[in-house]
Amino acid sequence: MENSLRRTNQNDINILIDIYKVFHPQELHFLLDLNKRWSIYDPNRMQNMRCILRKTFSSNHEESQIQQVLSYFNSENCIRLFSTVTVDMALAERDQMFHLNPYQSVCPICSSTLVAQTVDVLAVQVYTMNIFLVIKFKTSF
Repeated sequence: MENSLRRTNQNDINILIDIYKVFHPQELHFLLDLNKRWSIYDPNRMQNMRCILRKTFSSNHEESQIQQVLSYFNSENCIRLFSTVTVDMALAERDQMFHLNPYQSVCPICSSTLVAQTVDVLAVQVYTMNIFLVIKFKTSF
């Protein structure tokens, strides 16, 4: 019964075990992101990515290990570690159903730190089941 409930087949699990014996999850995620961004036309691509990985994580991976992992994740049969659906995409569809973290210290639009001293008007939006209410307060900062 345990096998019928498993979502990942044993072969994929074994591949991941082999990969994680060489790369820590953070290193793997970093390497895959670096691979997406780095130009394929750079003749020293592997050496440069290895150097950045080494400096960032104090690791000592061989170029052959990096090449092997990148070749695998660029193949058709690889395990998809990261979904093409993002959290932002999923939440955008459900925008009116619920709200997350109403007390934020970072602006969701520009990512700047929100400080009460820098605003002219403090706005509070209150949502209820039947009405929408906006209350504005003048600040004296």
